[in-house]
Amino acid sequence: MHIRADDPAFLTETELAGELDEDRLNARLRTLLRTKGVDSIRS
Repeated sequence: MHIRADDPAFLTETELAGELDEDRLNARLRTLLRTKGVDSIRS
């Protein structure tokens, strides 16, 4: 299986009202990738 970074299946976009705490978002994404990253690639 070959995964391309520009594959539409792997792209997401979200619009949110208000301010975004980038540090909290990055921390959450790091945790998700560390704990569920392999599972998300397998599915």
